[in-house]
Amino acid sequence: LNPTPLAELRKIAGEDAPSIITSLIRCYLQEAPALIAQIKQAIVHADAALLNRAAHTLKSSSASLGAMMLSQHCEALEVLGREGKMSSDINLPQIEAAFELVKAALEAELRSNEAPLDKG
Repeated sequence: LNPTPLAELRKIAGEDAPSIITSLIRCYLQEAPALIAQIKQAIVHADAALLNRAAHTLKSSSASLGAMMLSQHCEALEVLGREGKMSSDINLPQIEAAFELVKAALEAELRSNEAPLDKG
């Protein structure tokens, strides 16, 4: 993960940052698998519009949390969908592998956000 987006959010949110970041990450981890499923469905059914929408949404939400590699993969799919280019060489396993890395990093971020602070 690129730490900049979350660092900027921490700066803006101040003392509310841990709860805001936790909520954003939980929402992302809940929604991203559904978006990946929509991307799969779009590929199977050659649905360019669905590919465009799902890839765009996952691209944006991934970038907002610093998952730049996944965001870039999604951007490539978004362009294919927008241009109606439903080729058989779409590399879905690459998207899934990138998401697994992002998921692990965000779960670690959740653990660090939820860890009790030592006030001593």
